[in-house]
Amino acid sequence: ARGCPIDCDFCGVPEMFGKKLRMRPLDHVIRDIESFDGFYYILDDTVFGRPGSYDYYLELYDRIATLPNRRFWTGQANLGAVDSETGREVIRAAARAGLLYAAVGMESINRSVLERNGALVKTGLHKASDPIARMKEQIAFIQDLGIFVSGWFTIGYEEDRIETFYETLEFCKETDVLPVISPINALPGTRLYTRLKEENRLDWSSSLTNVPHPHMTKREIIEALDCVVEQGHSWRQRIRRTKKLASRLSEANGNTPKHKLEGTIFSLVFQQAMRDIFHQETRNLESPLSQNFYTKEPPL
Repeated sequence: ARGCPIDCDFCGVPEMFGKKLRMRPLDHVIRDIESFDGFYYILDDTVFGRPGSYDYYLELYDRIATLPNRRFWTGQANLGAVDSETGREVIRAAARAGLLYAAVGMESINRSVLERNGALVKTGLHKASDPIARMKEQIAFIQDLGIFVSGWFTIGYEEDRIETFYETLEFCKETDVLPVISPINALPGTRLYTRLKEENRLDWSSSLTNVPHPHMTKREIIEALDCVVEQGHSWRQRIRRTKKLASRLSEANGNTPKHKLEGTIFSLVFQQAMRDIFHQETRNLESPLSQNFYTKEPPL
């Protein structure tokens, strides 16, 4: 699919691909998958679909599950699908079809931030009396199907404090989610960028973030990111998450002992790679003017 109707203020997808979902013909998707030799990635803003598109994904995963050479695959996903029975069936079907890892945009554990940036609907938390408790339940549902979950968070809205980094890290440790925590950056074309530019609040002096915060120093942010790497990506946490995944790669979803071994190895290798990437990215962000997108305001 391409397009997203949610329009979070930090996200460039609606600007690039529009707000209307457009679905690729299923025969074309299956043809491509049949041509792959091993693990593959389904490039979609959420492989769990949106209300109104669930039938498409159910048919897709039913067809993938019947392919003669069953292989694991990965993709981006959302929590909101857990909040409807049809959405839950899509997630079950994805697991049966071989979904092993889902990168989930959780965005924040701060309800006021989720309300501000528009992600509250995407995460399915707009009706929850206790959003954090509900988020934990959503994550557990996905993990119990043998799907490894990483949580992607952006921190730096006005409602955030430096403690938000550490609280988000503890949330990920508690839920056995691989933490991917970054300072917010305003991308040209997004509503966040437009708002901050009108308020004359964009800062292009550093590669860390172009969104200055009144209560966080850049040194504090770097120290928080270092803590995420050291604690959230430690050997102890990696082994814990891998053991949890291995225990849930059951035969109920078509996983043979060989699949279970492959999934376990994937988890260890993938987590090491993510740690290396996150560590290097943090080092790059320490430079006051490293050569990346955020060193000067780009032309629109």
